[in-house]
Amino acid sequence: MAYPFRRHVVRSALLRWGRLVGGWGILALGLALTPTPLPFGVPLMLVAAVILAGESALVRAGLRRLRRGAPGVSRWLDRHKARLPRDAQAVIDATSPTGGD
Repeated sequence: MAYPFRRHVVRSALLRWGRLVGGWGILALGLALTPTPLPFGVPLMLVAAVILAGESALVRAGLRRLRRGAPGVSRWLDRHKARLPRDAQAVIDATSPTGGD
C-alpha cells in the first residue's frame, strides 16, 4: 500500500525547493538585466522578492529591514497595497516594519 501522506510531504518539499531555486534565479536574472537600457531588471527583482518572501524567513527579515530604512517606500507600499495581487499584499503585510510573521 502506498503512503499518500508521505507522497504529499515529498511533493510539498519539492515545490518549496522549486520556488526557492526559481526565486533566486529570477533575482539573479533581474540583477544581470538592471544595467541594460530597458528597465527589465527591477520588475524581475520585485517578482523574485514576492516569491522568496513567501518561502524564506531570512528574506522576509531582510525586506523588513529595508522597509524600516526607507519609511517613505514603506508608506507608499502600504498605501497602494489594495491595488496589488493577493500574494504581493501578503508580502507587504509580512514585511511590515511594525510587525509581520
